[in-house]
Amino acid sequence: MGFPAHVGATADRAGRVELRTRSGSGRRAEDDGCRTFSLPLARGSIATRFSAMSLAVLEKIYRLPGPEQVRRLNAGVNAGVFGDLAASVDVTANTLATALGLSPRTLRNRTKKPARLTADETERGFRVYRVWRRASDVLGDKEAAASWINSPQKALGDQTPLSLLVRDVGTEEVLNVLTAIRYGVYL
Repeated sequence: MGFPAHVGATADRAGRVELRTRSGSGRRAEDDGCRTFSLPLARGSIATRFSAMSLAVLEKIYRLPGPEQVRRLNAGVNAGVFGDLAASVDVTANTLATALGLSPRTLRNRTKKPARLTADETERGFRVYRVWRRASDVLGDKEAAASWINSPQKALGDQTPLSLLVRDVGTEEVLNVLTAIRYGVYL
């Protein structure tokens, strides 16, 4: 009998980490071959590190040149990234999914079992990441960026930037406003 081998871990917004292990002997522990343990953890500790690791995938894509970004977005990302992205922009995963024209139920089902987002779902999530990342750079910090994304903006017809990210045209308009803010252009 061998020791359990670590298979994977995910963290939720409440600070609970779920560890999946498999028997070191290679035998199936349960139907799917894994055991799941939920551990409550303090906010700001390991749960924050898992979230940061999850967003690091989007950061890597963000820093790639255009053609490589397209290739990586077409491959999809782990569904757990979506919940961490929602937490970063200070909304629930359901709110973010609805704002992007995605089914909250489908995303919820994909996060229950290890699955990848489709290319379209990944690209829509990446739109939010691009805007949040640019807003963080322009406004100075991540909290200010999250607040800005969720607040109606006069330059966007009194709509929230998040509500415009459902389409690429809206995303470009939001990025144009951020560019104007950066350079002090009157809108």
